[in-house]
Amino acid sequence: PSREMRGLVTFNPESQLQWPQEIRLGRRPEDKRDDPGPQKVVSVVELRAKCDDVPLFCLTRGSRIVQRSRGKVVKWREGTVMDVHVDGSYRVRHDQEDELIPFTPETVRFMVSGVCKYDVGQLLEVFIEDGWVEAEVLEVDLNSCRHHLAILTTGYNGTAVSPGGTVTVAAGSNATFCSFANLQNVSLGGAQREAWVDLNTVNHAPRWLSIQNFERVKRRYIRHLFTMYAYIVDALTGKQHDVLEQSFKLTPSQGSEDGWAVLETVVDPAADRFIGFFPWPCYIVEGPPASGKSCFTRCLVMVCAKNPRDLLPVHIPIIDLARLIKQNQVHGDIVTEYMKIRYGKESDYCVMFRQAAYARRVVYIFDGIDEAGEEKGRIEAAIVGLARQRFRVVATTRPN
Repeated sequence: PSREMRGLVTFNPESQLQWPQEIRLGRRPEDKRDDPGPQKVVSVVELRAKCDDVPLFCLTRGSRIVQRSRGKVVKWREGTVMDVHVDGSYRVRHDQEDELIPFTPETVRFMVSGVCKYDVGQLLEVFIEDGWVEAEVLEVDLNSCRHHLAILTTGYNGTAVSPGGTVTVAAGSNATFCSFANLQNVSLGGAQREAWVDLNTVNHAPRWLSIQNFERVKRRYIRHLFTMYAYIVDALTGKQHDVLEQSFKLTPSQGSEDGWAVLETVVDPAADRFIGFFPWPCYIVEGPPASGKSCFTRCLVMVCAKNPRDLLPVHIPIIDLARLIKQNQVHGDIVTEYMKIRYGKESDYCVMFRQAAYARRVVYIFDGIDEAGEEKGRIEAAIVGLARQRFRVVATTRPN
């Protein structure tokens, strides 16, 4: 297939769900050519065979992608397709930058991301450098995900966000423009702060809970985690032991690094999520029975709970998940339904989880895939789906 080819597809009028029996390939009648030439009829099977080894991409202006950097250290950064050329190349603008970078699609170098656009007046929670602030949408760029925001909450410390970002400090009819890097040098007083910000899948969420209420519910949830997971009980003596004082032997399947250091990357804060950098490491931890897998997951929960500035740990025993799926005949998103059943559909916890998950602030920790029983296929598919949506995931299982 060549770029000059145009496809005219005829579907079976009796059922649009069936593949067409033939596809006519040729130039469209409206093409201004001297001789459009005869149309060639090929079967669907033949066309599929010809296209098997040809990567096909369909990115339009305004499409969102997550691009992988070259080099030993793998980084993924979000951006917007701004220009599309007839030769198949693109120019991309990374979030919070103005420079356009040439981009040639390669299947191993990018993924398609979501387009985030909101109506004027929408309230959001936005990550600005080292903290979350509340904002309201004032204006939307039609060609990208850049939004003009009014920052509503106080306490923004004004540390550097992006070397090319701009912020408007409006005071009555006067407006001052400065870079984020110089924001700390501006006397804001009671002025309203405004900024043009590229919204991506990791730096914002719709504001279902105010930041004050979100932090209040989060503190209650963290106390709940300490009650549930901070200690383990010795089966013989009945004594409680601090889970963080337990020892584990963790061996990475590749490389010679310390296993615990590798797994700790799952709970590392994402300091660069504002500009679209967000690593999402996902791991499977294998171990024989009684090797300490469940104790390890509790330890990982506590490490994250002790540093809850950016991420929330969600611990899900697979045996409980499988039981609730079967008892409640759960369909669709089984993880979300599990959270609703466990904490209450209208509870503050569920609203907090929804807001945190929207900005990829949740770390999912699944314990015991081997205990899924009949629901193993659905549960494994759900876990893989979370990883593909750029959630951080850790799951334990017996060797299988």
